[in-house]
Amino acid sequence: MKKRVVFLMCVMVAGYACTSFAEPDNDGMRNSERRRFKDLPIEEQQKIRERRKALREEYLALDNEGKKEWKKKMKHKHHLRKKHRQEMDNE
Repeated sequence: MKKRVVFLMCVMVAGYACTSFAEPDNDGMRNSERRRFKDLPIEEQQKIRERRKALREEYLALDNEGKKEWKKKMKHKHHLRKKHRQEMDNE
């Protein structure tokens, strides 16, 4: 029984590793974001990639206090986008 549990755990870890490392160019997006992203035209995708790259460079240039403020700001922006998306779905 113990061997079976260990085997199943190994299979689960291997499966997770294969799925998470299979697509390294996901730009840190969630699955739902990636699906919407792939449906966009290539020009739009390129703009989004450039904007994300610029934001990342800006974030990496900050000190620790600045990074804390940045995270609060981004969390609030995400909340607003999520709220807007829900309102659009309800209409």
